[in-house]
Amino acid sequence: MNFKGWLIQEACPIATQVFGGLPESGGYGSNTEYEIGAQSFAEAAHCILGSLGRALGDNGLRMELGHISEEMYLIRKAVTTYSRDIYTTRLWEKHPYYKEKSVENIRQASKKLRVLAERKKSEVETKEEPIRSIAIATYDAVIMLTITMLESIKDYPNMTNAFQNESLKQSVEKLGQMVDKIVPRYEY
Repeated sequence: MNFKGWLIQEACPIATQVFGGLPESGGYGSNTEYEIGAQSFAEAAHCILGSLGRALGDNGLRMELGHISEEMYLIRKAVTTYSRDIYTTRLWEKHPYYKEKSVENIRQASKKLRVLAERKKSEVETKEEPIRSIAIATYDAVIMLTITMLESIKDYPNMTNAFQNESLKQSVEKLGQMVDKIVPRYEY
């Protein structure tokens, strides 16, 4: 394996890979607003991991604090916004094509993203705190998102709302508390 291949596949994801090795938007589509909620959450987590990677070593965390705080705000906002029943109700009001496409996309993207996030979490090698802890908590929040998104569609055509899941809210709160310790929370 060449050096570039090693960096992409084997090295610590926040130290060597762009955005912690997670795809932007988590691979979720935009067939429905519900999917866009998952997309927004995953995109913000992707950005937090990118900032953590840039903060390692000489760059320092101080330069990335504002961006990390902003992305944490977006994760919190996604959970609050998309926990409203209207987003799951609208999914079923759409044309059958969009319903089917949305459910299939959620199924595929969640499975792929969970496997990837679990692997990348296990590859975090840095001992630099709080970067290490926040990276792990970010991966945990993404993993919980994928689990709850899959649970929300398991009884299709009946559906629950992943963003109302208490385990997801707790993982976001844990991550948020860690971020709040290193940077004052933005008030919007």
